[in-house]
Amino acid sequence: MIAAERRARIKRMLMEKRYVKVADLTRVFDVSDETIRRDLDELEKQGILKKNYGGAELIEDSYIVPPLRIRNEENMDIKLQIGRRVSELINDDSFVILDAGSTTLCVARALRDKRINVLTNDLNIAYEFSNTQNINVFLTGGMLKKENNSLIGPEAIKSIATYNASIAVIGTGGITFNKGFTTGDTFEAEVKRAMMASADKVIIVADYSKINKKAMVTFADLSEADEVVIGGQADEDFVAGLVEMGINVICC
Repeated sequence: MIAAERRARIKRMLMEKRYVKVADLTRVFDVSDETIRRDLDELEKQGILKKNYGGAELIEDSYIVPPLRIRNEENMDIKLQIGRRVSELINDDSFVILDAGSTTLCVARALRDKRINVLTNDLNIAYEFSNTQNINVFLTGGMLKKENNSLIGPEAIKSIATYNASIAVIGTGGITFNKGFTTGDTFEAEVKRAMMASADKVIIVADYSKINKKAMVTFADLSEADEVVIGGQADEDFVAGLVEMGINVICC
């Protein structure tokens, strides 16, 4: 198992248990204490955990993006409302990039009656459009990230760069003023950046639970979003701050 995969699993364990022991991790991953301690050092640098004697604990103000199977069950009514609102912003004959994720999947469901072209790295979104005659679907290449059925890596980034889209709809794991838009995976962050660079307009979608949450990797500054669509009871002061920065915020 490569270090990145092992560290991702450690983060998931922290999300569930809030605390991990070095001795337990060496048994789970069948590696040395030194290897686990290097993993914990790296995660501490990223602001995910705080090491202590014999283990590490999750930093309370950090946020680890849950697996897709969990996100698909969280705030679903709100995400569907986001999807309907975003669909109103997209005209027929548009070329739309849809990022992978539970909120963007709800956007896809709301777009089924549109006459558009879609590029996505999400196999779930591609399947959502599989029986629609009015939507042409383009899939990126890349390595399959099995936990959420998304395509990532250099091949995905290279294929995205060849397209010129009118709109990119991007999900986010967290939004803060000091760290911008964040996600829980380095490879996903790279794909999101490529999608944003290939579109004339960027729409960031998030439910209210992502506000003032900071995930592991920043993929964009707040100023890089043309519009932010937030679902649910969004913090009024936070929204006002975004508006002051010149960002068009749509609450639904």
